[in-house]
Amino acid sequence: MKIYTKAKEMTFEKSKENTSFLIKIFKKMPVDDLSVIDFVAINVTTGEAMLVIADHLEWDEQNEHLLILQNKINAYLEGIENGSLYEEYPDAKNRNIVIDIKAKFEPNEKGSIFLERTKKDLNAAGYQLDFTVLKF
Repeated sequence: MKIYTKAKEMTFEKSKENTSFLIKIFKKMPVDDLSVIDFVAINVTTGEAMLVIADHLEWDEQNEHLLILQNKINAYLEGIENGSLYEEYPDAKNRNIVIDIKAKFEPNEKGSIFLERTKKDLNAAGYQLDFTVLKF
């Protein structure tokens, strides 16, 4: 699995600078590209390895977005489990892993249920899931 954007360290607190940086990633990185981790960095505050998914899709009633996001999360997990994350980004070794979804749109009801269940499943597996809607 390749990494689209790497940063040695980054603060993940809300700031105009961080939001504008992540918006640039939105414009270049489709969420349905399963061969790539959109962005990875070490959170300087927590020391966690942050694997960011840049999610620009609207939530739909047919759950196509939900399926795309599920596939992307599974691809990230596969990259963690098979070690390709650590080959591409060795700084992530021996750190807590956070899959951090930066979304353009608020989830619908089914999306919210999916995110809550996924968060519980990932926590049980030793990972963390964060979801934030960026204001454009």
